[in-house]
Amino acid sequence: MRQLYWECKTSAQLEVFSLFIFVINLTNGGDSMDFNVGFIGAGKVGTTLGKYFTINNVNLSGYYSKTKASSKVAAEFTASSLFESLEALILASNVIFI
Repeated sequence: MRQLYWECKTSAQLEVFSLFIFVINLTNGGDSMDFNVGFIGAGKVGTTLGKYFTINNVNLSGYYSKTKASSKVAAEFTASSLFESLEALILASNVIFI
């Protein structure tokens, strides 16, 4: 079993780390629940993480970004949706990565 270490200095870092561990647990065959992951920002990190989630059968709602072009590229790459408004992404997602 791989060990994962991340020093959490703030409560926000601890929350992100907890969510990260939760998603890793799901992608490794842990208890599944019906949820959709959305991304605010369609850069390299968000797009790559979205592709990882898609490959590991995590539901991806899609992407919202400042530029429609980057959201479109990320959505096509991950077979998810492009959101033109932040509100629509929030309504379609249970978990949001920023």
